Amino acid sequence: MKRNRIIAALAASTVIAGAAYVWSERVSTPAVAAIPTPPPAVMVAAPQYRPVAEWDTYAARFAATDEVEVSSRVSGHLMAVHFMDGEIVREGQLLFTVDPRPLEAELKRAEADVGEAEARLTLARQQLHRTEVLVARGHVSKARLDQDRAEMQSALASLQAAQARAEEAQLNLGYTAIHAPISGRIDNRYVDVGNLVHGVGDGETVLTTIVALDPIHVVFDVDQGAHLRYLRLAHAGQRPSSRLASMPVEIALPDSGDFEFVGQMDFVANRVDEGTGTIRGRAVIANPDLIFTPGMFARVRLLGRAAQPTVLVPDRAVVTEQAGRVVFVVTADNRVETRRVETGPLVDGLRVIRSGLQPNERVIVEGLHRARPGAEVAPTLASAAPDSQQLTQAQ
Repeated sequence: MKRNRIIAALAASTVIAGAAYVWSERVSTPAVAAIPTPPPAVMVAAPQYRPVAEWDTYAARFAATDEVEVSSRVSGHLMAVHFMDGEIVREGQLLFTVDPRPLEAELKRAEADVGEAEARLTLARQQLHRTEVLVARGHVSKARLDQDRAEMQSALASLQAAQARAEEAQLNLGYTAIHAPISGRIDNRYVDVGNLVHGVGDGETVLTTIVALDPIHVVFDVDQGAHLRYLRLAHAGQRPSSRLASMPVEIALPDSGDFEFVGQMDFVANRVDEGTGTIRGRAVIANPDLIFTPGMFARVRLLGRAAQPTVLVPDRAVVTEQAGRVVFVVTADNRVETRRVETGPLVDGLRVIRSGLQPNERVIVEGLHRARPGAEVAPTLASAAPDSQQLTQAQ
């Protein structure tokens, strides 16, 4: 028991001695002044300000100016195919032959009916002439004359009906030779020789299709915001309307980043699609080498705004927020401020700023993660030239 009391006393004295040492150190150690933190370093650049013609880029696809489903106008068995699958055909070229023999017999029958009707008409005219002579001499009543005239008119109508049937039979016989209605590339044949094909009115059989390739259409959809901008620019006289003028359209193929082909606008739809909020535009382009194929995808550039002084900044300076796009600028006293901006397309690797930024302001291009609105920064001037990657994407 005595031993336990001695141990407790030693422990208490140790604690008291340690507390006294800490208190003495605090009293004897002088306070160290806090070192101020330097403002974060950022790279800033002055926007470029120069005349720029804006081009808006859209996804597009090629479509044939004409597309025809080739079918037979008459029913019969297919006798011959006169083209190679997938070749270029010319308007009027013979494509298919339907067995003409049943229709040849129909034509002969119709021609025989015409001969019979002509004979009846000749007889009716002769009978009418004799009746007219007898009526003049008073040997026959006028009622008989009226009857003979009616018979002559009936014979004439029968002849006209027979002639019409003969013309129809002649047309049907001609339809057994099926020719290309347009020039273009033909698809493969859908029906082989020997099969029965059905004509118009009998659930006609589609034999193949032809698409015109030169010229060719390129079709794209424009969002309603851009459409409204184009309308306002046209009303202000700053940009012609694509409905009234052949606006140039530059076209790039999927395997190239260059807009190396040029077409002209030739159509704008008359309504905005309710489901997508876009309006359909169409341009036409020459295709003499048949490079473009209907259904192929491409990119098109449409003149969005005529050349005018424009503010441009590196695309990396633009920050996308939930409420829109902003850039961070450094004021004269090196404080960070935000500018909500309306952006346009990339031009030579630089982003067009349509509104919200003045050309004499300094824009933060590097160190955005260190910039806080209202905070002080240490700016270093950088070049406003685009990155090589951005320039490649813009091209």
